[in-house]
Amino acid sequence: MAFPLNKQDRETILRIYSMPNDLTRDQIKGTFENFLLASAISYLSEDSMHLPFFGEMKITHEDDEVIDGFKQANLKIEIEPSILIKKIIGGIKDGDIEEISKELRNEISQILQEKINE
Repeated sequence: MAFPLNKQDRETILRIYSMPNDLTRDQIKGTFENFLLASAISYLSEDSMHLPFFGEMKITHEDDEVIDGFKQANLKIEIEPSILIKKIIGGIKDGDIEEISKELRNEISQILQEKINE
């Protein structure tokens, strides 16, 4: 299923695509489209949705409004962050990013080594 992308969507996909990985732009876009569909299914089942690495997300419909002749929902989105993201952001905020930096360097080195060995 293809959803239209705005400028910010395209920039986000390009930023992720530019990171060392083996994913194509279409695969990244497809992942976000699947995330959108999973969010809608989560809303329909009235469940929160688990976001790997980030935590839990809950979408609640508050009301509707008409903007430029189109009905649009006003939503409340709550996110309960995971321990991992709290740890990463806390380390960045405290200026203690040595461990995070080390893990990122190791991950990048591993990806580069795999590409060299191909």
